[in-house]
Amino acid sequence: MIRYSYLWASEARQGREEGVKDRPCAIILVILRSGEHPIVRVLPITHAPPVDLADALEIPAPTKQRLKLDSERWEKKLEHWRGVMLSACEQSGRTAIPQIQPVQKLDAWLAASGTGPRFVLAPGGHHSLKQLPQAQAATLLVGPEGGLSDEEIALAVHRGFTAIGLGPRVLRTETAGVAALAALQALWGDLG
Repeated sequence: MIRYSYLWASEARQGREEGVKDRPCAIILVILRSGEHPIVRVLPITHAPPVDLADALEIPAPTKQRLKLDSERWEKKLEHWRGVMLSACEQSGRTAIPQIQPVQKLDAWLAASGTGPRFVLAPGGHHSLKQLPQAQAATLLVGPEGGLSDEEIALAVHRGFTAIGLGPRVLRTETAGVAALAALQALWGDLG
């Protein structure tokens, strides 16, 4: 296993020469097959699955926890976003605070995503926002940076989501959801 220690600029300004947290970054895997030369592979440790699953190695949950690869990182992010949500609700006078749930697989989220109108943002989506029937509440699926794959969009549509587009533009993930919600609020709500 190859490890690294990251030194933040603020730590360097404090006079530190080495980072205080070290993390694994790659696993060197040697595969031995009888009668063949050994195959050496270097597998980067990431939170996202690789494109080719042959380049993947599942790290056992106890090892992930010991190395602090998943749970600590996601719990901190979850708590941060819950704080942001609470502050935004207080600032805007909202009494109903939306829930932020832990990260889960797309298929599991789609299965548990509710029964009301459900939409997935998809470049070239077959429906525009103006064509949608008005609703009191809706579920909106926005993909990550780089967008949802065609297979993920097809899965969402198969699970009852309607593919919608925002016109000819492709927006960044951090603005697409906000733009869609603002447009829906203007069409269905009290904005505009």
